[in-house]
This record gives sequence, C-alpha cells and structure tokens, in this order.
Amino acid sequence: MASVTPVKRKTGYAWRVQAREGGKMRQETFSGEDPKATERAAKQFAKLADRVGMVEASRIRDERTGAARRGVPTLAEWSAQYLDKVGGKSREANDGTRAGYRAILDATILPRLGEMPIDSITEDDVRAWVTWLEAQPSKRRPGKTIAQKTVKNHHGLLSQILTAADARGLRTGNPARGIKPTRQRRERMICLSQSEFVTLLHFIPERGKPIVMWLAGTAMRWGEATALTWGDIDRSGLPMLAHIDKAWQKGETAARVLGPPKTDAGERTISVPSELVAEMGPPGRGDQLVFRGARRVLLAHLATRGPRRQR
Repeated sequence: MASVTPVKRKTGYAWRVQAREGGKMRQETFSGEDPKATERAAKQFAKLADRVGMVEASRIRDERTGAARRGVPTLAEWSAQYLDKVGGKSREANDGTRAGYRAILDATILPRLGEMPIDSITEDDVRAWVTWLEAQPSKRRPGKTIAQKTVKNHHGLLSQILTAADARGLRTGNPARGIKPTRQRRERMICLSQSEFVTLLHFIPERGKPIVMWLAGTAMRWGEATALTWGDIDRSGLPMLAHIDKAWQKGETAARVLGPPKTDAGERTISVPSELVAEMGPPGRGDQLVFRGARRVLLAHLATRGPRRQR
C-alpha cells in the first residue's frame, strides 16, 4: 500500500508518495502553493497507485496534466456529462437505467479507468480492464467469478461512453470496440419440466397461482405481467390476445415507475389460450391491474418457507 508522508522544506511542506513495485521502492513528490490541495492530490495519487501501481499511476498523472492543459476531460468527468439527464447522451434512458449505469461506473469502470484522460485510453488499457473484471468475485454466486453476461454489460457501457466521446470530437475512435471477453463455457439453463411445474404450482398459495400460470403460459417478463390491465386483454376472438405496451421499471430511487417495455421489440401483441384467461377469474375495469398484490403474496409465501435446504 502506498504511503503518504510530509517532507519538510524551506518554503513549507511537500508530500511524498512511496510504494514498492517490481522489487523497487518508487516515489513521487507533490508540492504547491496550496498545502491542503497538495496533500489532497498526493492522497488521490496514492489511492490510484494502490489500484494500478506506481508506474501506471505516474503515467496517468502525466497524461492527465497534459489533458487538462488541452481541455480534455477524464473518463470520470466525461461519464458525468454522458449521464446528465438534460443534455447528456443518455437522456433517452429512463431514471432507473441511468441509475444502473452510475452503479456500474462506480463499481468497476471508474476505479480502474476513471482518472485517465478520455483521449489517452488505449486498446491495451481496455483489454487489461476486461481481464481484471473477469477475475472479480461474484456477489450472487459465492466461490465464482462474475458472470460473462455481467462482463459484457459493463464492457458495453464503457463502449457506449467512448463512442459518444469520439462523436463529440474528444478522442479518435473507440478502443473498446472489438475487444471481447474470454470465451468461457456457459452454464446450462435450468428449465422446469411439465411435471416439475405442476409440483411447484401445488405449493403456491391460491392467490399466487394465477400470476405463476400466466408467466409460464405467456413467457412475459415479471414487470410486463404485473403492469397488465384488463383493458390490455382482448377476449373477443379465439385465440384471445394480450397487448403489451408497458412495464414496471426501476426508478431513480427504490420506487418503481410505469414505462414502456424494456426494448422496442418488447411492445407486442401475443395470443393467449382462453383456458389461461379463464383462470384469471372475472374481468375487472379496463384500467384495473389484472394481478394486484402479486409480488406481496409471493414474497410473503417464500418468507414462510424458510431457507432452502442445501443439496
């Protein structure tokens, strides 16, 4: 870990950052007219050195100094502009998506690349970042590294931001384009057989069975199904139809907001067996949700079941 110590000088104090790297002790000295600003810069450099090493931190520092003279922002500064709700490139995204982008940036992108000037990031930098990202532990799967889908999502966001910087004239090209994660064997998807689904349905409380049957019979997403109103179901012909044009989404806070489906292709009309519609019971008003309180019912049921047994 890099150390930060004051150095006494005739004109006051400077700050020295030291760390061992490659068997050698390396150091950088920070001085300036503003003691507090100088100390702050030294501590920021030490944190960067802990993440990427002294040599790389020195290179980033030099490049950032030159970029500041040219008026070029760092990746962290440009990302903040990119996510700006009013004038940013991501203004077409909803609040929940934008909050998700910020979480990804803070978790994996900015800690490794955030201090670098946007025009100095190279393919080697992105490749090294992807290699580091693939080695990070999974929060949802103890003992395993993060899923390849997660790696692709994080890489995709970085690529979007770099493409936007290229379009704005802040850099030339997108160094993330064409760099792919290491090819790994995908885990086999687990699908229930018909008999397994019947067994599962047996243990679902009566109030929760309609939503479970609807999800299995239509392949709708949870957010789409729970946003469905009786006016979205056309019962006039055979087969009956369900119009999907809205879904519950994450808001900027914990609250959910109603918006369009996840993708343009998500706005669609599907056929639904009349027997499945009959299981939903008598229809309500056109603006009334078909599945009211479904989330609360299922979560309450799962809470009473206790922890799952380890096999």
